[in-house]
Amino acid sequence: ISALVADHWSVPGDFSAAIADLGLDSHILAAMHDGLYDDLCQELIDAQSLIARNRDLRVQLSDVGDGNPRARAALARKVFGGHVSKITERLLSRAAFSTPYGQLLQTLRSYADRAAVATGKQLVVAYTAKALTEEQYYRLARLASFRWNSAVQLATVIDPSLLGGFRLDAGEESVDTTVRKDLIAARSVLA
Repeated sequence: ISALVADHWSVPGDFSAAIADLGLDSHILAAMHDGLYDDLCQELIDAQSLIARNRDLRVQLSDVGDGNPRARAALARKVFGGHVSKITERLLSRAAFSTPYGQLLQTLRSYADRAAVATGKQLVVAYTAKALTEEQYYRLARLASFRWNSAVQLATVIDPSLLGGFRLDAGEESVDTTVRKDLIAARSVLA
């Protein structure tokens, strides 16, 4: 706080953004302290995936939905409460309260990215057609660590439409070995 008030802020919005970032970091540190760090990243990605698949929920959690920011935050707590940790629930509520339409999914991903960075890791999301065994999970984590040349925090999303294989997403980069991708490529060659 001393550093914040001692600094010169040429853009007023930068000060409130810095305060918001510190609040986010405090939730991440609390999750790490409570041993919930791995759950935090996975729960944020799970919530992002659920919201992405459900357009009505995405609209209602945004500023074009029916409620005001408090109502959106309450809806997020109602939908996710009891299914995620309290820290994740607070972050989901915070995102619904303050994120404009069209940016909720990116906000949740940025929260998960920031949580990974807090421990010196890079967040990699693995999309697979079915749940991974523990051995497959660790093999994929090693592959991602080798591919991006860094320690990784692997979160998984099950997407049966992939049919098989996997897709790894890390920031703007992706590795796609899915059967769906191969089928799309085969169709374009045949056309």
